[in-house]
Amino acid sequence: MPKNRVTRRLKLVVHQVAAVNAWIYIPFYYVYLYAFLMFTLRPAQQPDRASLHQFLQAVDLPVEDLPESLDHFFVMTNETILIGSAGVVPYGSVGLLRSVAIAPDYRKSQLGKRLIDAIDVHARLNGIQELYLITTTADGYFSKLGYSTVERTDVPPAIAATQQFNGICPSSARVMVKMLK
Repeated sequence: MPKNRVTRRLKLVVHQVAAVNAWIYIPFYYVYLYAFLMFTLRPAQQPDRASLHQFLQAVDLPVEDLPESLDHFFVMTNETILIGSAGVVPYGSVGLLRSVAIAPDYRKSQLGKRLIDAIDVHARLNGIQELYLITTTADGYFSKLGYSTVERTDVPPAIAATQQFNGICPSSARVMVKMLK
């Protein structure tokens, strides 16, 4: 169903509900389809840098080591508002997943999974076989997406040499890895 037909149908349902002041069951797939069509997932571009920097600061993620090039970053927008980001920093056959965030108002809507899926495909296309991440709060979420905890001593030297591993993220942060097929 084209985006405008879904939007009109949902608006019609919402107006009908408001008119009768009653609850109505809207099948989840309509809401999910609407959310899927409403947001744009695309590769980040240099003009996105300032809004990406501001967004990452707003969600308390590090920006000190944000790469100059955003070639390996994706952003999600709602019209012109940046509502999500994810990036990978490649180091040969391994990569560091970073800056994964969804704006608080848009969480619980599978948008983070869409970002991670895009990064996984991008990483594979760029020859990355192992994707590492460092997190203080989202280990449960990433374990559902196929990441497993790894000891800090077992991390490849390229990842261990990053600023995130050596000070930006606390030593108590969990390191996780996903083997890409």
